[in-house]
Amino acid sequence: MSEQDTRLSLRPISSIVSKNLKNYVYALCELDDHGNKSIFYVGRGKGNRCLQHVKRNDERADKIRELIQSNRFVIDILRHGLDAETAEIVEATCIDLVSQGELTNKIRGFGTAFGRTSLEEIRQLYQGRPVPILKKHAGLAFNLTKTYRSSMSDVELLEATRGTWARVPRSENLQYAYATYNGIVKEVYEIRQWLPAGTQQYFYRSRQLGDERLKNRFEFLGVLAQQDVRDRYKGKLINLERSYGNPFQRVGI
Repeated sequence: MSEQDTRLSLRPISSIVSKNLKNYVYALCELDDHGNKSIFYVGRGKGNRCLQHVKRNDERADKIRELIQSNRFVIDILRHGLDAETAEIVEATCIDLVSQGELTNKIRGFGTAFGRTSLEEIRQLYQGRPVPILKKHAGLAFNLTKTYRSSMSDVELLEATRGTWARVPRSENLQYAYATYNGIVKEVYEIRQWLPAGTQQYFYRSRQLGDERLKNRFEFLGVLAQQDVRDRYKGKLINLERSYGNPFQRVGI
C-alpha cells in the first residue's frame, strides 16, 4: 500500500457512505512485506467509528500511528448494512474466530454466554448435573465470561484467574481458585498466598506493580491443584448463585 493509499483510507467517511454502511463490523489490520493482512482489533460502529482509534491516547493508537508511518495500516469492513443487534453478534463471532492472543480487544464482545464453546462444554452446560464443591475444597469461583476463550493457553488462563481483583475475600479457609466459564470449571488452582496486584509477572495482560489502576487490588500466588481435585471438578458444571455482576463468589462453604 502506498503512502497516498494510507492517507486516503483515513479520510472521514462521507454522509452518503455512512448512510449505506449503517451499522458495520470492522477490522484493524497490519500489512506484512508481502501485502498479507493480520487483524489486531475487531470492532463495530457507525459513521466514522473505525477511524476514531487514531485519536486516542493508548497503546493501540500508538501501534496504529507507527503502522501509518510505515504504510502498513489497513481498515477492513467485515460486514455492513446491519442493525445494531446483528452488528453486536457479528462482532463477537469474529472475535471468537480470530485468535484473541493476536487481538488488542480487552473483552470478547456481546453475547459471550453464547460464544465459542466446545461441544463437550455445551453438553455439560445443558445436560450435565452440577457437581457440589466439597467443604474441604472450599474456595473462590472466578467468572471469566469476559476474558475466557477456548484457545487460551494454560498461562493465559492462570493470569486471567489469579488477578487482579478488588474487594476479593482472602480468607485462609478459601484454599482453591476455580476458573469458570458459564458455570463450567476450566481449571482448579491451589491458592498459596495473596499479593498486591501487579506483584507477579504477566505475559498476556498489562499489569505492573505501582500502576494506579491496581491500587487496593490483589492477585493470588497459586499452583495447579492436586490431580484428584482437578479430576473431580475440571470440565464439570458447578452450582453458582446469581452473581449480580460480581466476578467471583465463595463455593464449598
